[in-house]
Amino acid sequence: MELRGRCNMLLAVRDYLVKRKEVSLDQLNHHFHTEPAAMRGMLAYWMRQGCVNQQSRLCASGACKGCQMACQEMYAWVG
Repeated sequence: MELRGRCNMLLAVRDYLVKRKEVSLDQLNHHFHTEPAAMRGMLAYWMRQGCVNQQSRLCASGACKGCQMACQEMYAWVG
């Protein structure tokens, strides 16, 4: 992806997070049609800027011990 495209994508991710306040990695991947590794790279940029915090949301049981419901990787805009 060219530099201009990457900048536009970073800004689009920022705008999405600002609007939604808190979203899961799965939601971001679905919305932007990206792979988790690519989205984590974009989120890492905003975390380095101090604008995004990564959080973990436990599954419905309250503690992850190998149940079928995976913990969700959550990101919140604090910016």
